[in-house]
Amino acid sequence: MIFKDYRQLIRSVDTPSRDYTGIIRYENWTAIPHGHPETVLLSIIECIHDNQVFVVLYPNENPEELKPQIDKLLTELAPERIDFFMRSSGSSGRPKFVARTLESWIRSFSAHRDAFGLSSTKSVFIPGPMVYSANLYHSLLSIWLHQKVYLCQSTHTATQTRAIQTYDIDTLFTVPTRLDLLFRTEHNLVSIKKIITVGERLQSQTIRFVIRHPNLVAYHYYGASELGQVSFAAYDEILHHSTLLGQPFDGVKIGISNKKDIIVTSEYAAVGYKDQGTVFDKGDLIDGLLYFKGRSDEQLNHYGRKIDLTPVRELLQEQPSVKGYCLRLHTSDKKEHYSIHIHSDEKLNESVLQSIHRIHKPSHITYYKSVVLTSAGKCDWNTTIKKRA
Repeated sequence: MIFKDYRQLIRSVDTPSRDYTGIIRYENWTAIPHGHPETVLLSIIECIHDNQVFVVLYPNENPEELKPQIDKLLTELAPERIDFFMRSSGSSGRPKFVARTLESWIRSFSAHRDAFGLSSTKSVFIPGPMVYSANLYHSLLSIWLHQKVYLCQSTHTATQTRAIQTYDIDTLFTVPTRLDLLFRTEHNLVSIKKIITVGERLQSQTIRFVIRHPNLVAYHYYGASELGQVSFAAYDEILHHSTLLGQPFDGVKIGISNKKDIIVTSEYAAVGYKDQGTVFDKGDLIDGLLYFKGRSDEQLNHYGRKIDLTPVRELLQEQPSVKGYCLRLHTSDKKEHYSIHIHSDEKLNESVLQSIHRIHKPSHITYYKSVVLTSAGKCDWNTTIKKRA
């Protein structure tokens, strides 16, 4: 068995749903319906041990509608070995499936363990669904390290906090959005010694809250579904350099093109990506450290001049009241402009707005006291903005 004693290592902190319909087997692949993370993870490992290609479904997703797409991908990628398909927003920003081998993940486990010092970890809390590939990755990594994995479907802060306290969990893996909600009071952090986050950019308020605890070590890492984990940095480093994406993981090389595109060469690339690819972000490489310079779709064209919106991002990340934000480009009368959408209980101070350089001024700013979250706990800005419209 690849993952030994996995049934003894997987724990649920809330009650798995009883209406789980079970896996659906097709000729060349298996669909794993949405359900409690524990139930889904057990089904995934069963598929791994049976050498079955699998896809984890979103809630209420019909596998029959996916079948033509998955069958086509399997045909196109043959005779490459494929163990599973994962979801990705893709380098183009459009949702798609990415084919992976389990071996590519297992090869990266050692680099991940060493980067975050996970050898001493005894238990890991991973809230959220397995359809979020980072949750699945860290669950399998923890089992590979023979650590107890505590899973939770509930998004209620009280349930998650109680689980951490009850099971004396020492490591937390989550997305930044959930971090603020989870640790409201200092006593909640008594057992937690390590936090690992991925995905959204960290806000300065979140970082300051975490690093004030002397016995707590926290890391944030950057990656792309097609290329795997790319780089990582400690929270205190990010606090001093808000655009820092960090140093590359072992087995990863980072380059910057003439157009400032981030180019990644990785031993852990997905099937069909030939170990190298360009992510959908701009960056700089200084003294071996990667810095974020904005997404390719977040640069204004001002009379033929490309305007980088990184200074705006840095400003927003430094504001304690800002829980999250989104920059949106618009074109009207053949001119490009952009808007800022902010998750906050209060508006930005006038002095902050005045500090934005005139070439970076947004067309408008919209504030949201609440936002729609994806099943992975990230802010779903598309849905949030549409609901306001």
